[in-house]
Amino acid sequence: MATARRAVAALSVAAFVCASGSGSLEAPARRRVDGGDGGVLVGVAGADAAFVGAASAEPAAAGALAYPFRRVWRLDARTTLAARGLAGDARLVARYARDRCRAHRRTFGSSPPPSRLAADLGAKFAAARCGAAPRPLHCDVVLASSGPPPAVFAVTSDGRVVRRNAVVVGASDDAAKRATDDLAAALDAGPVDADAARALCRAALETAAEASRGTRRP
Repeated sequence: MATARRAVAALSVAAFVCASGSGSLEAPARRRVDGGDGGVLVGVAGADAAFVGAASAEPAAAGALAYPFRRVWRLDARTTLAARGLAGDARLVARYARDRCRAHRRTFGSSPPPSRLAADLGAKFAAARCGAAPRPLHCDVVLASSGPPPAVFAVTSDGRVVRRNAVVVGASDDAAKRATDDLAAALDAGPVDADAARALCRAALETAAEASRGTRRP
């Protein structure tokens, strides 16, 4: 079981990595930040696994600066973080989150509770907006933890922390509502296993990204 959970499988639209019941979906076609596009993030918590996905929401703007941007980080065996926004700020937040995980493991011998890690990130975002010379962090993140129990948190650049069974961040209003409604309908039907949660995450990611680009297929 442990070996199977560490396997890397190629999917049609993304690369899927699974470790200890948590996983990530990352669209490989275009990992960058450019004018106006920070990407779309989706998180889904199932009965025994949690998944997070990241994809570009818009094609590159003409003449916009672009550079390689990692969107998904494995913080530890139980927790994965996905980010959208400015690459430098996203890397800073990911390093901070990973350092918090390592410090907690050194002290307590286990991963930090995801609620505590999400609260720490919210406090960091909020603190960056205060002081004599505020320098806001221009990124949003989604945390997925395998638990137990599995959990998904969205932390936005203004420091707000939201925990739900499914979150969509960065899509246009209509696209986010459509993807969130689809996820809610599926999850309201009852607990879903790891395979179903992964499929829901991928479908919502495609829905949100395509609708935000204005290319949703009928």
